[in-house]
Amino acid sequence: MSNTKQCPYCAEEILSEAKKCKYCHETVDVALRAAEEAHHMHDNQPTVYMNAGGAVPVRETPQSNAPEQPPPVDEKGTYWLPIPSMVIGILALLTLFDDSPTDHDTMLGMILIAIIGLVLGIISLNKQRKGKGMAIAGIVLSVIAILGWVGQLE
Repeated sequence: MSNTKQCPYCAEEILSEAKKCKYCHETVDVALRAAEEAHHMHDNQPTVYMNAGGAVPVRETPQSNAPEQPPPVDEKGTYWLPIPSMVIGILALLTLFDDSPTDHDTMLGMILIAIIGLVLGIISLNKQRKGKGMAIAGIVLSVIAILGWVGQLE
């Protein structure tokens, strides 16, 4: 009968009576490993195993002073925000080239519409990744339109 066995964590040959592997320092004895995990759970510390090239916590402990995570960004998303932002930005910018006389109310209305395009683009950039280019185009076009209409106010 062989006096050695293979370590289940690093596959090195160790003595069959070994409690810990001398190569990877993992506990190979089932009873000792269960006792270590119970001790760590009692101390409210995560159990850390060193196999697979680094420390990997098995269970995370809740941290009360952890920094607040930002809201999750939707990887899929929809085009319901970036497309209207870009279309409104284009329309607001094109109205600057209209030769017909405009009164004060029309100018304020176009500024308001351009602000709506700007807000839609900003919300789209903050909430999702899909349509990022269209959202940026909508923001840029809306800002240019706002600056053009504000410049025409008397």
